[in-house]
Amino acid sequence: MNYAEIEDWVDLARGTVDLLKSAAVMLPKGNKRTVIEAKIKEAEDTLKRSDARLARELGLKLCDCTFPPNVMLWKEADKAHICPNKECGRKKFQGFRISNEVLDELNRPKVRGPNSWMAK
Repeated sequence: MNYAEIEDWVDLARGTVDLLKSAAVMLPKGNKRTVIEAKIKEAEDTLKRSDARLARELGLKLCDCTFPPNVMLWKEADKAHICPNKECGRKKFQGFRISNEVLDELNRPKVRGPNSWMAK
């Protein structure tokens, strides 16, 4: 599955929830409408959680200011991932990652003595 297919699926799911919300408004007020609105809200919350899980599995940055977490968006001008929540606005600057191999090499004890590079 590629990103375009995932994006299409997410858009379709959101469109479906929006359609259900607009249809629920047309129902007469009463107990059944309240139950239907609660089910639509539950579906909307489930969709938000699945969006966050999908984003995490794709390696995107998440902000934990809300539950489910918001997907942080890259802003080129700031060179940072920024939370879209206006009340939060947290920024995660893209740093560099040191591989485990390099860390192992840096932490390996240095060879000293007759076999070291300085003895040659």
